[in-house]
Amino acid sequence: MTTSLSALRWWWRSLLLLTGLLSSQAVLAQLGNPLRHLLRADTARFGRVLRDPARYRVQILYTRINRDAQNRPHFRTYRYRVRPREYFYPASTIKLPAAALALEKLRSLAAQVPGLAPDSPLRIDSAYAGQTRVVEDTSAANGRASIAQYIRKVLLVSDNDAFNRLYEFVGRGPLKARLRAHGYRNTRILHRLSVGDSGFRTLHTNPFVFYADSSLQRPLYVQPEGVQPARAM
Repeated sequence: MTTSLSALRWWWRSLLLLTGLLSSQAVLAQLGNPLRHLLRADTARFGRVLRDPARYRVQILYTRINRDAQNRPHFRTYRYRVRPREYFYPASTIKLPAAALALEKLRSLAAQVPGLAPDSPLRIDSAYAGQTRVVEDTSAANGRASIAQYIRKVLLVSDNDAFNRLYEFVGRGPLKARLRAHGYRNTRILHRLSVGDSGFRTLHTNPFVFYADSSLQRPLYVQPEGVQPARAM
């Protein structure tokens, strides 16, 4: 455990140092792709990784955002060893696309369900082994769960349960399909986070009911249990 924590701290310190260097406009102006130059410039910190990058599965994707006089963003992306077919575990980075795709799905549904919105209170039931129910959310101002509140918790505190609820709302298969439709073709959506989700449980998603009121008396939209084909495991 101590070794793992030390390694994690080392990676975070290294990442912060690299990010700080990349944020320098002067550095970027001098280098075409600064990542290789900066990594090689600090062999004491990065040497062991650069000697065997395949072992550590190092991949760096850095996008710098510059704004012009009209405050319009311009993006410049730099890559080091980005290998689409070399899998690495994305950890909490999966939460941002899950939040975006949950909003995308909700917007599509709202076109057919008047009144349905990100802040609509909801109830989550269980329909398969390992699933859990949600009736209230004490972190919300009105005490009720909602897609908006789950997104707040994902973005503010990287809450794993909040991600799991977005996963259940969108569905494992649709998450993967929509990411591919948006150009992210080399992605894998495998399971919920931190609940020991595996096997056929990952294919089943909970039933949802959205309401027009915080007392949960006036249903707006009912989403039944979802089941992804087993061949997609």
